Amino acid sequence: ERGTPSSIMGCGPTVLELVDSGGNPHGSLTVQADWLDQARAAKETGRFYYRVISPDDLPLRSKPDSNAPETGQTLKTGEIFEACEMIKPMDDYTTYVRLNPQTDKWNRDGWVFVKQRVYAQDAQTVLEDIQLLERLEPPRSVYGNFFYRVLHPKGLRLPQEADETTTALGELRPAQSVLEASMKYTTLGS
Repeated sequence: ERGTPSSIMGCGPTVLELVDSGGNPHGSLTVQADWLDQARAAKETGRFYYRVISPDDLPLRSKPDSNAPETGQTLKTGEIFEACEMIKPMDDYTTYVRLNPQTDKWNRDGWVFVKQRVYAQDAQTVLEDIQLLERLEPPRSVYGNFFYRVLHPKGLRLPQEADETTTALGELRPAQSVLEASMKYTTLGS
């Protein structure tokens, strides 16, 4: 086999000339491929949910690169967050996710990686990959007619708004009373 100039340049289709040991041509083979430095990372946008499972807080980075500068902001251990973008580089072992600044209550913006690779002292031998983030199912809403009975002997005081941050409570519902709901909502991480 002998490569033509197009295979050496690495652009467009690569054409290989097939020759025998005496140098006699036997045809050609066209291969379409990109060099690794021309390959594109797999990129996905949307709404993705993660929980920080690292024992340490995770610093946000300015770009999807483990060597990128830190922004000075962090994600706390146990924190659940929404990401708006995922990037899986072709020559990397992990996936990078971007915190969604539109939904973050502290307006943080930056990238974190899903797992971290730990190397031996020779910087070549991989000792382990440590998972830093856990992917979560998105919250779900189911609509219908749902009925619930209050079982607590002291009754139940419901919040006035369906929001996990509300502090305003409504009237006390007595024990054994039946409540009707039109929606069931499964929160993140439950």
